[in-house]
Amino acid sequence: MQEYVATAFLSCSLRVEDLPFVEYISRILKAHGIKPDGTIGRYYAAPENVSTSMKNQIENCDLIVIAATPRYFTEDVHNKRSFKSMSEQLHAEAGIADGLNKPIVVFVQEGTEPGNYLSSVTQYVVLNGSLEDYERKKTLILSLLNNAYNKVQNLSHKRDFESLKSTVVGGLAIFGFLKLMQYLIESDD
Repeated sequence: MQEYVATAFLSCSLRVEDLPFVEYISRILKAHGIKPDGTIGRYYAAPENVSTSMKNQIENCDLIVIAATPRYFTEDVHNKRSFKSMSEQLHAEAGIADGLNKPIVVFVQEGTEPGNYLSSVTQYVVLNGSLEDYERKKTLILSLLNNAYNKVQNLSHKRDFESLKSTVVGGLAIFGFLKLMQYLIESDD
C-alpha cells in the first residue's frame, strides 16, 4: 500500500470524456505521494446539500487540486474572442478552498481557459496529457507540488502551535483560578 504525504481534494469533471485527463492528473499526484480524494460524486456522496459536502470534504483534505477541462464555449462580449472555459463548479470549489486557506494547485488541460479567478489566487500548469509534455514540465510540476506541500506543513505547524497556546493559556487560567480560590479560602481563616 502506498504511503501518502498529503491528501488532495480532487476538483474535476465527472464526465466520461474528461476521465482520461482526470486519471492523468490522479497518476501525477500519486507519483508525488499525494492521495486524490474527496471529489463529490467520485470519492464521496452524502444525503446533504452538495455545497455542504464540498466544504466538508475540502476541509478534511490538505490541499485542493483542480483538473480543469473544457465545459463551455464562452465568448467575450467586448472583443468577441471565443474560448473553451471550465465548469463553474470548479471555481466554486476553488473559492471554498481559498476561504479555508488551503493551497490550490491547478492543472489545465491544453485548450481550456482557466478564467481570471484561478490565475489571481495561484499559478497553474497547462498539460496536454502526453509523456513528453509531462517530462518538459516535470520540474515546474514538482516545484508547484512541493510548495503546496510546504504550505500544508506550515499551516499544520501553525494549527499545532495555536492549539498548544490555547492549552497553555487555559491551563494558566485554571491554575490562576485555583490559586485565587486558595487565597480567598486562606484569607477567610
